[in-house]
Amino acid sequence: RMDDDFTGDFKGPAVVPVACMLAASPEPEKLTLLAPDLYRQMTEHVPRSAFLAMTVLGVVDVIPKTEWKRYIDKTTRIYELMADKGLLDHDGETFVAALLAMTDKPPERAVFEIEELLGRLKPLFPLRSSARAVGVTLSIAGGSNNQNMRHIERFLSALQTAGMKLGGNHSMGLLGALSFSKYDTKRFLERMREADMALAQQSGYRGLLAVPRKRRLIHAAILVACRARKRDHKNTNFDIAYRAALLIILADALSVL
Repeated sequence: RMDDDFTGDFKGPAVVPVACMLAASPEPEKLTLLAPDLYRQMTEHVPRSAFLAMTVLGVVDVIPKTEWKRYIDKTTRIYELMADKGLLDHDGETFVAALLAMTDKPPERAVFEIEELLGRLKPLFPLRSSARAVGVTLSIAGGSNNQNMRHIERFLSALQTAGMKLGGNHSMGLLGALSFSKYDTKRFLERMREADMALAQQSGYRGLLAVPRKRRLIHAAILVACRARKRDHKNTNFDIAYRAALLIILADALSVL
């Protein structure tokens, strides 16, 4: 059913991540019924893409069908505003607008705040793609820009002290999500180091053509964040930001395939 409904957006490189998202859901049948319907309605207003298709799978989990029209209108408006301000690189980035539309902020405020936040993040993340990945994740998690900056600066400082540097421009969004975790930062980094050491012994993570350590640390962070998310299941900000960060990472992976 989804193969027919999503056509080219479900086929190709998107098949594996979408299938994984369905497999991880406690109600995959529900997603296969709702996601194509919402996606079809959304693409009557914004450009279609595999990235947006993946985002919709996450959206139907948290936004009831009765709120779809409001959500679609909000996504459309945010997309238009971001496009006008040059905050999107191509049509396939409609998923960024779809993610921001999940917040309770009006479109104008959401775009104003993300634009201001991106300016403040630039000294920390000189690459546009890195700054935007972090900015979108922080914006979705909620809180003021001042609070968000404190979150990310504190977490970056802890990473630097621990001698860890994560790699992958779009993967930086994960830092934004992790900064919202109520998991003790020191303990989190210790667990992350343990996961990194374990990964280093696995096939594909060692040898001449192995995954670079900076990217391996991203994988370690994802593993530890999964555990933290289960322990911190009432922390809605962390949960939403974590979902958004993973979608951004997947979009980055698809863009180079």
